[in-house]
Amino acid sequence: MRSLLAGDAVSWRSAHPEGVMDFCRLLEALVSFLDFSDKKANSAMGLLTDLALEERFHVWFQASLPDVLLALTGVLKRDPKVTNTSALCQCIAIMGNLSAEAATRRQMSASEEFMDACLGLMAKCEEDVDLFREVIYTLLGLMMNLCLQSPFVSEVWAMEVSRKCLSLLNSQDGGILTVSFSQGNPETASFVVLLLFCFVSF
Repeated sequence: MRSLLAGDAVSWRSAHPEGVMDFCRLLEALVSFLDFSDKKANSAMGLLTDLALEERFHVWFQASLPDVLLALTGVLKRDPKVTNTSALCQCIAIMGNLSAEAATRRQMSASEEFMDACLGLMAKCEEDVDLFREVIYTLLGLMMNLCLQSPFVSEVWAMEVSRKCLSLLNSQDGGILTVSFSQGNPETASFVVLLLFCFVSF
């Protein structure tokens, strides 16, 4: 099914290059609403969430991924202090769900800018864990999914994720890590625990 979806995406991209551009513009328009602090941001992310449930959306997304990855990276580079927090969580959750697709996860993890943006946002959120707790939950879910990529693109990035997890585990809010494990993919959680073990061993 997944390989068929990837094949459909390639065919669709070749047959509808203008559709790829339209999809990119739509995605960019929706994420631009993250700048709003009112209901507009949540409504835009709600629409994006609904779209992401459609099978056709996944074909569009796969076909447009090289282009839309820039927009998604831009979301992760935002300053959480001036971004609608609940809408940001929704957007990152969508990325996490989409990263369950092997082809999507492969391209995300191959982008150094995207991966660094994940770590950068985590660092910003750690400055005020109480305020950005939900963002951290959601972001850890995405990062754990990315850790499933095999072979892993960057051992340095994996070790940095381990370091972040250890920091959270040793903090007063160590429950963040526990909740993220319990809500995430068991295979992902096991992999991150292995990373933690290796990091501690060194």
